[in-house]
Amino acid sequence: MDRRLLLKRVLAYLIDMLIVTLFVSLLSRVPLLNPSIDNYQKEYKDFTKVVEKYQNKKISKKEYEKKYNKTYYKIQKYSVYGNVINVVIIVLYFGCFQTITKGQTVGKKIMKFQVVDKNGKDAKWYQYFIRSVFLYSFLYYILLSCGVLLLSIKTFSYYSSTVYYLNMMLEVAIFYLVYTREDGRGLHDLIASTKVVYIGEDKEVIKDVEIIEEKPKKATKSVKKSKEN
Repeated sequence: MDRRLLLKRVLAYLIDMLIVTLFVSLLSRVPLLNPSIDNYQKEYKDFTKVVEKYQNKKISKKEYEKKYNKTYYKIQKYSVYGNVINVVIIVLYFGCFQTITKGQTVGKKIMKFQVVDKNGKDAKWYQYFIRSVFLYSFLYYILLSCGVLLLSIKTFSYYSSTVYYLNMMLEVAIFYLVYTREDGRGLHDLIASTKVVYIGEDKEVIKDVEIIEEKPKKATKSVKKSKEN
């Protein structure tokens, strides 16, 4: 993919993620939507204290790991409501909103991009949804929330690490394909049968032009016969 367009596409992604993060952050602070917010903040403070104690060598590594796993488990448990809010915002913004705007989020609108199907036509609503599932850590939040509700502290510690690294591998695979493929289609695009096209005014457009070579015109004037000697 052209590096100039790749940079613009990354900027569009960052703009969109900033918007999503802002909405999630604001809604997660509303007690009605996130009843666990107070418990989350309390456990997060305890978590930072545990880390500080270990860094200052006030507790042993074994004690640190035990407290770390227990506190981290509680943080994730109280993050379930926040994860649900995150998933809902992802679906609304990258799914519903893009369906209404015909494949353009705010970031894509600013950077002059549009999501279409692989044939260049308007994508379907479910294609936007499939893209969001694989691109914006949708699966990560779902799996993490399910794990903390179903698993023990010890098992969840290994489970959460596995889910985290799998999510990282997925994101790396997506970026690698976007960067290396000429059409800029990532793994999420290949699965959803979509692609991202640039619709900016400075885009080079090659039109089919019929080139007609003009044949030299024949002389209209007749050549006078030479006079007889």
